[in-house]
Amino acid sequence: MPATFCSCFTMCLNIVFNQVFIYGAYGWTGLGFIGSPLATVASTFVQLFLFVTYTIVIKGYHKQYWGGWTWDCIKKERVQVFLALAIPMGASSVVDWASATVAGAFSGYLGPNIAASNAVMNGLFGVVNSCVSGFSGATQIRMSRYLGKGSADSAKRVLYMGGSIVMGCSVVLLFVFFPFRRNLFGIWSNDPVIVEMCSDAIVVFVICILVAFVRFLLTACMNALSKADLNLLANNIASWCVYVPLSYVLPITLKWGLDGFWIADTLGEFIKAMILVWGVLQVDWNVAAKEAQNAAESGDVDVEEEQELNQMKNEALITPTGLKSPASTLGMTPGRTPTAMRRSLNATPKAKRTASLHV
Repeated sequence: MPATFCSCFTMCLNIVFNQVFIYGAYGWTGLGFIGSPLATVASTFVQLFLFVTYTIVIKGYHKQYWGGWTWDCIKKERVQVFLALAIPMGASSVVDWASATVAGAFSGYLGPNIAASNAVMNGLFGVVNSCVSGFSGATQIRMSRYLGKGSADSAKRVLYMGGSIVMGCSVVLLFVFFPFRRNLFGIWSNDPVIVEMCSDAIVVFVICILVAFVRFLLTACMNALSKADLNLLANNIASWCVYVPLSYVLPITLKWGLDGFWIADTLGEFIKAMILVWGVLQVDWNVAAKEAQNAAESGDVDVEEEQELNQMKNEALITPTGLKSPASTLGMTPGRTPTAMRRSLNATPKAKRTASLHV
C-alpha cells in the first residue's frame, strides 16, 4: 500500500509539474517544451525522498539487511556471482535502450507530426503495460516458489493461469481502445491532427500490444527459470536484426508512416516471443524443479515469497521511463526474484549444475 500511494502521488504531482513548468502559473509564462523533462526530474526527486523517508527513516528496513561496508563485499567469489547476474541483465537493458534510441531517431526524418504521434502512442503503451505487468511479476514469483519446492506441475499451472489472465486483460483493453481511442489519445495531445493520426494507427497498435503482452509473460517465465541469457539472445536478434532495420525500411523507405513504426515493433516482439516459446518448449520441467529444489536455501519459503513481493512493491516506486518504444519497456526484462538469484548462484561452474534448458 505505501508503494501504491507513493506511485499515485508522484504521478499526480508529475501532471501538476508538467502543467506548471510548461505553461506556467500565476503570471509566470513557463519554460515551454523543456519544462516537461524538468518536471519529470522534479517528480523523481520527490519520489526518491518519499521512498527514503518511508523505508529508511520511518520503517528502518535497511537495518535488518545492511551491515555496512566490509572487504568481504568485494571478494573474488562474490564479484564473480554478481557479474554472472548483472552482465546478462545489464547487456539486455543496453540492447533495449540502444535499439529504441536508434529506432526513435528515425521518426524525426518524417517530421514533427509523426514524431509526436509516435511519442503519444508510446505513452499510452506504457500505461497499458502497467495494467498487466503486475500479473507477469506475480507469475514469476509463484513459479519461482513452486520450482523451489520441486513441483513442476504447479509451476506450469501458474504459467497457464498467468497467460489466461494476461490475455483476458488484453481482451478487456480491446473493448476500451477502439470506441474511446480519440479520448485516450486526447489525454496526451489536444492537437486534432496528432489525435487523428494516432487513431488511424490503432489496429496495428493493438496487435503490437497483444504480441508484447505474450512476450512479457514469457520473459517472466524464463527469469523464473533463471534463463536470462535466452532473453538477451532474443533481445539482440529481434532488436538489431528485425526491429531497428524495419523501423527505417517500413516508415521511411516504403513510406508507411506511423503504421510502419508499429508494424516493425510488432514483428520485433513476435520474433522475441517465438524465441522464448522455443526456449520454454526445450525446458525439462522435472529437471528444472529438481535443480531449483536442490539449489534453494533451506529457509522458510513463505518468508522468501514475502521478500520477493516486497521487492516487486519497491520496484513500483521507480519512476516510469520516458516515452520510448515498446521494445524497451521495462516489462521486457523483469528483475530476477531473490529465489531465482539464489538458484543462479548454483549455476556457476563451481556448482556444476546440469542445465535444464537443452539448446
